[in-house]
Amino acid sequence: EWQKLALNMLLLSISEQGNKTPKKILQLDKSKREKAQQVIKDLESLKSNNEENLFILGLVNNKLKEVDTGFTKTWSLIKDFITSSKDNIVSFIYKPIFTINEYPVTLLPLIKLLLIIFVAYIVSKIVTFFIHRIE
Repeated sequence: EWQKLALNMLLLSISEQGNKTPKKILQLDKSKREKAQQVIKDLESLKSNNEENLFILGLVNNKLKEVDTGFTKTWSLIKDFITSSKDNIVSFIYKPIFTINEYPVTLLPLIKLLLIIFVAYIVSKIVTFFIHRIE
């Protein structure tokens, strides 16, 4: 916006100079032209500074995103290991072992069966422990 205004002032002073030629008006036009040129130079300087600052801000933001030191790095490694292990286990569990009448049998029902047997075994041991304690 300021740049357009400065350019308009510059063009206006040049066009007015062709119409009127008294010395006082020429001096006014010259001062307007110099002010407009100075405003344009200042705006260009501000633009270049702004571009440099935006570039530096982008670099700093990239560095902040890449910071992996200390606890952050350790937590990142642990989290990656856990998620990859979970994905591998889930894919292994849902992988069909064999098929019965075109029905795939996966490892998941077998694991559930073993878990039920294990829980029943633990419950029976606890019950027998308490029964022997009471006697």
